[in-house]
Amino acid sequence: MEFPSLAYRRVRGDAIEVYKYLHGIYSVDSSIYSDCMNHQVCQLETLKLAKRSSRTPLRQNFFSNRVVNLLNNLPEEVVMAPSVNCFKARSDRYYADNRYSVVW
Repeated sequence: MEFPSLAYRRVRGDAIEVYKYLHGIYSVDSSIYSDCMNHQVCQLETLKLAKRSSRTPLRQNFFSNRVVNLLNNLPEEVVMAPSVNCFKARSDRYYADNRYSVVW
């Protein structure tokens, strides 16, 4: 039986959460996260996040900072998935070689 590594599960969980925030699945005041996640939609309908600078390592590890590179490095077809389940399936296919599974 194969299991994804803990590192992979953490990255996958972060990606799913940021997808939910950006696609309005969570009902939160947009001013709360738009300050941290200033996303810009360009003409090609791609979603890219702007990373804010931080001076301390603590701030660099905040959710709003650590997910920027993660989401920006995903292909457009994954980020623009129409649903959460579709996003999960597409991201799993994209990261298929990086799961580092363990056989028990």
